[in-house]
Amino acid sequence: MNAVSYVELNLVAARLVDMAYEWRWSSARSPLAGRSVADDPLTDVGALGAHVRNRRQMLRHGLAAGDLGSDGELVVKEIEA
Repeated sequence: MNAVSYVELNLVAARLVDMAYEWRWSSARSPLAGRSVADDPLTDVGALGAHVRNRRQMLRHGLAAGDLGSDGELVVKEIEA
């Protein structure tokens, strides 16, 4: 998951996009949609979902935030406040 996180967030770090899912060839788009999107036949949504509880928070705040459950949004808001 460190490698997946690095690859997906590297586009953001390089300022090529604001959010990883904005990149046309990003593997972040399918897991966020909860299914394989039409032009992303290679991403195994089930396999990635088994390792990260909150994919959206992982992409927004890094790998450690991916362990936050559905209440992760509230935790992140408190941290950012």
